[in-house]
Parts: sequence; structure tokens; C-alpha cells
Amino acid sequence: MITSKTKVKAIGKTKAVGRIQVENQKLHRAGFIVGARYDRVFDSYDSSTDGFVVLSLNPTGAYAMAGNKGVPVLDIKCNEALELFGEGGVVELVYEAGQITLVRGFL
Repeated sequence: MITSKTKVKAIGKTKAVGRIQVENQKLHRAGFIVGARYDRVFDSYDSSTDGFVVLSLNPTGAYAMAGNKGVPVLDIKCNEALELFGEGGVVELVYEAGQITLVRGFL
């Protein structure tokens, strides 16, 4: 069940690496609280999809949520994001309990 959606207006770069940064309470409602661990899986572009990224909560996950005064911050820094969505590209986040899917968005 989809709980909500939001859009990130642009994929940025930091030190020549792609970056997606999101800070909001929708992360918290999906279970992605400060310190929560998660895994991420990239699905590259093929003829049937524009590519997407799935973030799934996992107590032993490879990544951890950051935070700012109790507000969760999702900070993905990797070239796979840049390759999937392009620099300056729009990304839509689809929030579900325990999972967030990032897909190509449109303004």
C-alpha cells in the first residue's frame, strides 16, 4: 500500500559523485527513522523500464539513515543514481511501510 509520494527536483553532484538528498517526515512514516538500517537495489534501464532504486529496511542493512534534529535524512551518494536519473534529473519517491522506491519523475 502506497502511503505517499514526493519529488526531488534534481539529482546533484558532490565531489563528482551523484547525490540524492531528502529530508522530511514521510521518511519517518515509512519506518526510515534516524539510525534505521536499510539495503538498496538499483535496477538499470532496459527496454521496459526507466530504471528504479528500491530501499528496504533491514536491521543488518549496509546503509544507515542520517538525521537532523530528529528528522530523518536520506542521503544517497553514488554514481549509479547519476547514471539512472541523470544530473539535474527529477526523481519521484514512493513511500510504503518499510520500503521506498525511487523512479524517474517529471516536472
